This record gives sequence, structure tokens and C-alpha cells, in this order.
Amino acid sequence: MNQNKRKLSFKDSSEETTKKSRKNKNNCTNELIQSITSIESLSNEVFYEIFDYLDGCQIYESFSNLNYRFYQLINSSCLLFKMIDYFTIIDDDFLNNWNEIISYNKEQIFSLTFYTSSRIERFLSSSTIQSFIHLQALFLYNVQSDILMSVLINLSSLPHLQSLTINMFNTSINLADIYQLVFNLSMLKYYKLSIDVTDLSISLPIPINEQQQSSIESLIIDHSCTFQQLSTIVSYTLKLRYLKFTHGFNDTSNKLLILPIKLENLTYFSLHIYSVEFHDFQRFIQKINSNLKKLNISIQCQDMTYLDAYQWEQLLLNKTWYNNFEVTNIEYSTSATLILTNFLSLLYVDMLFKKVKRILTITQIYHLIVTEQHSSIRVLVQLINLLPDLLTLKLH
Repeated sequence: MNQNKRKLSFKDSSEETTKKSRKNKNNCTNELIQSITSIESLSNEVFYEIFDYLDGCQIYESFSNLNYRFYQLINSSCLLFKMIDYFTIIDDDFLNNWNEIISYNKEQIFSLTFYTSSRIERFLSSSTIQSFIHLQALFLYNVQSDILMSVLINLSSLPHLQSLTINMFNTSINLADIYQLVFNLSMLKYYKLSIDVTDLSISLPIPINEQQQSSIESLIIDHSCTFQQLSTIVSYTLKLRYLKFTHGFNDTSNKLLILPIKLENLTYFSLHIYSVEFHDFQRFIQKINSNLKKLNISIQCQDMTYLDAYQWEQLLLNKTWYNNFEVTNIEYSTSATLILTNFLSLLYVDMLFKKVKRILTITQIYHLIVTEQHSSIRVLVQLINLLPDLLTLKLH
């Protein structure tokens, strides 16, 4: 270390430098080295960035006993914790530390994660969730119906709750009870509900006034649901921007009347459906009135109508949002997937041609780089024919 310090010493060009000045310079050098090597020289903002990668228990175990500065930092109201109750850890010391941090730092916790109903029940027996006034995100995995309802009933008093994720293996209640409690959370922006069973009841009534409208902007429905049930659910979420729907399945109710889906703010829609006939799917898509930009569709079905290019043309090209949207992904599980892929490439190129033609009204294109995969050489030739002044072409 002494040798390294000497290498970093400042050099003085004057031969008559006094010993005192050399000593001062060496002191400055030592201070410089300390400022480089000491972790305490880092600002509080840097530590807050580091803490973002850790949960509350990890922060306390690593930093609380270092010195007074870190004690103050951890107990500052500027620091918010995320608390994760790791279900694989059953050590009493961990559970006691977890409960202690929870009880003494309620106003500093912005995220809570539970992986089992027993841990949630244990938490509820020692704490009231209403006291977590800065809670922004709540994750409940493998939660039982009765425990979930006891939690949801008390969430409306949380002024900052913006994100709610629920995962259930089974449920014995009507999902309408869950949805109505969630829709009453005035600050909620993100909601995901995942259930791994197919036999579900969702008898949700139609909203009759604006007061019943939810503030949710991102909704992920990861459970069995018919198109009719989906249209009813989203009738409560007119502010929706992002919608992902999985486990759509064939049902006689898909042939019944489906409410118009008017979601003016919706720009992204992801749809995963199973064994749904094309005409039922078509009726559903036609009910969507929005400003879609991205559409992601995954289909598993034996109905070969999905391979009819004319049907897709009538379905998509006649939508008001077609000129603005981009087909990000459409997959159809069948041995004839290539037919649909070719058609969808043509749909994409049709949009691409329109964009190129608009650009050519302003300027010429001399260099072209194609990063998308196309299944047809003919499509590529058509694109090149639009560009008579092209000098270079690069394909990925």
C-alpha cells in the first residue's frame, strides 16, 4: 500500500519545495486514496440504487450493524422496502427477523410477497394490512379463497396500492366476488389473476354507472374464461391500455350475444385461445373498438378456417385500427402452419408497402436493411421493385 501511495504522489517541479509542502501533498494523496477506496464515500442515492436489488431482510442483515450512518439510512423515511416471505425458508430466526422488520417498518414497505396461504395467515394474525400506508405492490401466490377474501376486503384503505398479483390453484367461490373487490381499489393500475383450474364461475353483472369503473390500465386474465365473460370483465376497465387474455376456450356461450368492447386507450392485446372455432373468434374480434397498435394471437384449434386468407383479410383489413397496428405475432397450431405464416407475412408486407410509399413521397431510398424474416422471395422482389434508386441491400 505504501508503494502504491508513493506512485500516486504529486510531483513538484520546483527543487526548493519545502518538507512541509511535501507533507501536505502526501496528506492530500492519502485523502484522495481514501475517497476512492472507502464505501462510505458513496452517496445515499447510490445505496438506494443498491437497495433496489435487495429485499428488506437482506438490507437489514447486510447493513444495519455496520455503523451509525447506515442505521440512519435504513431507518430513513426516504427508503422503502420490498418484503419477500420465502416459503422455502422455515428457520425460526428468519421468521422472527421478518416479523420484526415488518412490525417496526410498516410505513417504509412498498411491496409484499407471499408464497403460501399459511404465511399469509400468519402475517394477518400479527399485522393489519391497513397500516401499510405506502404499500404499492402486493403479490399473493397459492392463496386459498377464504384467506384471499379476507385480504381483499381490507385493501381499499391503502392509498398507494397500484399493483396486485394473485395466483390460485383452486377456488370455491364465484370469481365475480374477487373481481368486484379488486375493481373497487381506486388507485390500482395493474392486476393479474392466475388460476390453474378450468371449472370456474364468473357471474359478473354489467356496470351501470361510471362510479363502478376501475382505474386499472394493465390487466392479465390467466384463467379459463369465455369471450362473453371477458367482455363483461373489461366493461369495468375502460381505462385499459394493456390486455392479456389466456385460457380462452370453446363454449356454447361464445355463440351468444357478446357486448361491444369499447376500449379507446387499448393499444396492446394478447390473446391465447384453445379449441375456439374461427367464426366465434371472428365475432369476438369484431366487437373490439379500440386504437390497437400491437396484436398477439396464439391459437390451438382444429378448425381449418383459420387458414383461410380471405377470412383473415375480411377480419383485419376492415378494422378501423388496421392502418395503425402491427401484427407482432400470430400462431396457429396445426400441420399447415406455413400457409397462415405466408399470409400473415403478406399482411405485414402490405402495411410495409404503405409505409414505403408514404416515405417515397418525401424522399428516395438508396440503402435498405431488412431485419424481418419473410417466407416468400416474391415478397422481397415486390419490395425492391418499389425502390428504383436502391444502391445497397442488406438481409438478415
